[in-house]
This record gives sequence, structure tokens and C-alpha cells, in this order.
Amino acid sequence: MVYGHGASVLGYARARTRGALCPLLFNPHGLEEFGGPGQSLAKSVGYAPLRAAARYCARAADRVISTDRCLVPVIGRHLRVPEGRVRVVPNAVDLERATRRQRTSRLPRFAPGSPRRPVRW
Repeated sequence: MVYGHGASVLGYARARTRGALCPLLFNPHGLEEFGGPGQSLAKSVGYAPLRAAARYCARAADRVISTDRCLVPVIGRHLRVPEGRVRVVPNAVDLERATRRQRTSRLPRFAPGSPRRPVRW
């Protein structure tokens, strides 16, 4: 099995469409290349090749991975794959447990990029 992250698996996706035997699982990640609020025209144009590569990889994949059920229709719409080929593989981090631990931790929490500024949770 080949597990591909984003368009980095484009080379194997091409091989898969030409008969490569190992199944391909494709995780598209954040889908930033498909836009969002305030995305400029220049950025949209610049992302066009990455969008095409992501769609190619998704079409070639045996399954496309979604990390949450709510993303399945988004992935289907952006990558143009049937939702039946998308499988949900939830994030492996137990958010409830991590949040509990964070609240009870005696270690100081610091803002990213600033080791001297504690973050108030």
C-alpha cells in the first residue's frame, strides 16, 4: 500500500493509473489550494497546478482519506471524487484527554515564537 500526503504522491498516482499494483490511499490534508475567504486572484491562479495535481491523485487513489465526517462532502466537491471512495480516519489525538491534561498541568504554557509570553487558557 502507498499512503500519499497531498500532491507529493503525484508520481505514484501516475504509475497507479498505468497499472501499478499497490493500492493508493490519498490524504489531501488542508485543501488550502481550493481557496477560502479573502484568497486573492493571484493566489488562486498560482494554486491552479496544485489543485490539478490533487485532483489527479484523488482520481488515481483507491481511497481518499478524510480526518472528519464533516469534510467528506468538501473533499468530494473539491477533488471531484464520489463520496463513496472517501473514508474517515479520525485524528489519533484524544482531544478530551489532551485538554484535561493541559488544564491540570503545572508546566507553563507559552505563546508560539515567544518563549517569554505565557498563554492564558
